[in-house]
Amino acid sequence: MRPDDARGVPVSDSSIRGHAIVVGSGLAGLCAARVARDHFDRVTVLERDPPPVDDVTPRRGAPQGAHAHALMQGGEHVFEELFPGFVAELEEHGALCFDFGESVRWYHHGQWKARFASDFAVHVQTRPLVEGRARARLDADPKITFDYGATVEGLTADDGRISGVRLRRPGGLYETLDADLVIDAGGRGSRLPTWLEAHGFAPPDEDRLGVDLCYATRLYTPPPEHDAEWKAMLVYPEPPHETRAGFLFPVEGGRWLVTLVGYVGDHPPIDEEGFEQFMRGLPSPEFAEAVATASPLTPVSRYRFPYARRRRYDTLAALPDGVIALGDAVCSFDPVFGQGMTMAARNAELLDRHLARRTFSTRRWFRALARLNRTPWMFAATEGMRYPAVEGCRPPGIGLVQAYCRHVFRLCASNIFVYRRFIRVLQMVSGPAVLAHPRVVWAVLRAALGRSPAALPSPERRPLGVLRMRVR
Repeated sequence: MRPDDARGVPVSDSSIRGHAIVVGSGLAGLCAARVARDHFDRVTVLERDPPPVDDVTPRRGAPQGAHAHALMQGGEHVFEELFPGFVAELEEHGALCFDFGESVRWYHHGQWKARFASDFAVHVQTRPLVEGRARARLDADPKITFDYGATVEGLTADDGRISGVRLRRPGGLYETLDADLVIDAGGRGSRLPTWLEAHGFAPPDEDRLGVDLCYATRLYTPPPEHDAEWKAMLVYPEPPHETRAGFLFPVEGGRWLVTLVGYVGDHPPIDEEGFEQFMRGLPSPEFAEAVATASPLTPVSRYRFPYARRRRYDTLAALPDGVIALGDAVCSFDPVFGQGMTMAARNAELLDRHLARRTFSTRRWFRALARLNRTPWMFAATEGMRYPAVEGCRPPGIGLVQAYCRHVFRLCASNIFVYRRFIRVLQMVSGPAVLAHPRVVWAVLRAALGRSPAALPSPERRPLGVLRMRVR
């Protein structure tokens, strides 16, 4: 087995390359399959779960599927490119669309953020709806086959190059499936390190962020009298003394999806009384007050997330050609920041560019993917490490970054220029460099020196039209 090199190896004299296998049918796998069909004669998606029954029930293999999810604008445009008309289709099936700056009531670092017309539209819906609509598109594609009930047990190799997978079927039957490229989109449960070890390659090192958080979610029918100006409510803790968060999103079917989150072992209970008591302990009482007269529709579902993880395939000296990984199989983010679905789409966008080349190098792929993952990983890690109990390697200077960001967050309650730029970063439309704009730096310095201008009156006492005048 030879070490891979950065030059790559020719996969074909044509842009159409035979057969691709995608392991996993989550969002990362679905986006990867959509991209692969443009570069291969045929694509097989292997999924160990049975076929989904509808666009409502979360898949067994996606334990976080019942909980709050957000598709950032930076990923929404990628979905629209992969599946033209996708956003309109989500709306036809009940997804709601509203202005993020104007309709989201957000408590963050001890303050309610200003509300203003931001021109950042956000779509909210359940995870099964997004997966179901993408899967329906791929089901109708003659080049793509879904193979359910297939568990991948390992990789096969030919002359040092990965040549396919070894499958276990229900009943204990085994078979081999050949491929020109294997794409591991198996999520956090990916076994690629073990599969590589079986072929003589070292497993990757891992960066871990031990946040020890837990989600608890249930669906509600909104109270009939609810006519608030806001459509969604977010309540975040101010570390390190607060550990609880709450998210309320309107989703299809006229329902509310209510998710409670607890960091560093402060986990929400699943019994009704404990769930409501935990909610009353959020940093702002307004969240529990909004839900108090809503009617529960489902039992509480819980999902524990002990740590975020980044597998460093990009640092390995030797990797075989013929296999790559993406999505949560490589980098699994702290879900509180809502980066997962958007990063799955952006991983697929990167894959499209790499498959379009005449040569494809596994090692080059992982290096490019590491660059793409670096910024969102550092954003989530910087915030998570505000808790002393969170385990992870703290880089030099992180305290200064955290202090700067804290001022930015607080300025979002009164400074529309700063908040608009923060939304761009949050929605993954721009990188963090936009928060180093001279006007932002000047505002942070004034705040740090205690000279920040008085905050605007709260949005409830100042008409939205006045806020619009200030930014235009």
